[in-house]
This record gives sequence, C-alpha cells and structure tokens, in this order.
Amino acid sequence: MRPLGRVVSGVLAVMVLLVPSAQARADNDPEPVTWPKIDQPDTGDQSDPAPVSWPKVLPAE
Repeated sequence: MRPLGRVVSGVLAVMVLLVPSAQARADNDPEPVTWPKIDQPDTGDQSDPAPVSWPKVLPAE
C-alpha cells in the first residue's frame, strides 16, 4: 500500500506544480505595444561630449 501512496502523492504534487502554468496559459496574450521614440541628441558642438583625457602611465622603474 505504501508504493501506491507515494504514487498518489507524487501525482498530486505534479498537479499542484502545474496549476500556475495552466492559469498562465488560460490568460489572453498581451497586445504588442509600440515604444515611444527617444529624442536623439542634436549633432552640434554643444551636445557632443568632450573627448576623454586619460592620464599618462609611466613605465615601472
């Protein structure tokens, strides 16, 4: 009788684990949404960042 009890409890556990996926499948798929367009920076002198100046690395002595 014990092996049957383990099988029954295993089947019940699998069913409990599958309930969320069954609910997710039952819901309607969301409609695709168009994303808002991001404003691009101007191509001028003010909006361009300054070049990065790296410190000079001296060789080890």
